[in-house]
Amino acid sequence: ENALVSTDQITAGWSGSVDSTFQGFIGSGIQEYKYKIMEYDTIPPNDTLTIVDWTSTGITVSLDTTLDLTPLNLYQVFITAVDTAGNELSTMDTTFDDDGNVLSVEVIPSPVGSNVLPRHNTAPLIESFTANTAWEDSLYTAQVMVTDMDVTTTKSDSFTYHIDWDTATTIGLEGPVLPIPDVDYPLGATVAIDINTGAITWTPLPPDTGIFDVEIIVMDAWNFADTLVYPLTIFPVNDRPYFRSGEA
Repeated sequence: ENALVSTDQITAGWSGSVDSTFQGFIGSGIQEYKYKIMEYDTIPPNDTLTIVDWTSTGITVSLDTTLDLTPLNLYQVFITAVDTAGNELSTMDTTFDDDGNVLSVEVIPSPVGSNVLPRHNTAPLIESFTANTAWEDSLYTAQVMVTDMDVTTTKSDSFTYHIDWDTATTIGLEGPVLPIPDVDYPLGATVAIDINTGAITWTPLPPDTGIFDVEIIVMDAWNFADTLVYPLTIFPVNDRPYFRSGEA
């Protein structure tokens, strides 16, 4: 499939045109080539826009231009040739009467169009995650890092971050045990992630010790997403005993 993938660049090339002899008249010769670029929305109101109106390339039979392309939209390039007399690439629409006599000849501009090219978006990719241990009553912090080819384009990209969790095992006095059925984890403070930056913060409480499956979801501005599940072990600490006055 021909497509534009995470890029702002449109390139095209074509074979040269010949200003041929017509009805005994020798053509004046090609003076220049021109191109036009159209954009077609794929999201309502489905506008059709001319993002580059007719632009000359001189006698160069190629173009290479950088534009502000929108992911998921469609693009098409049109090429025409102009001779030194000012005539553009065209076709003749001739009308005849019943006896075969010419009634009219209409010259219709006929630029050559390329295939319609979709501008594909690239999904974000969550980088490997190594912050997989924490301690009871201590602040746990981590930063989700993302790579995405679209951030280098003119429109760039933006991301939102989400987090969820489940419990694989809990840590008892004699080692790991299965989680308690129908209990939501974590039992203590909620794991939080900044929706705009991907910064994770959490201070686990004593009931939260265990091995968690933490799920990170990152979504870009065009609803493409990546998901990463990583194990997070919360270790208990040996809290020192203390006495309360007035208690037997």
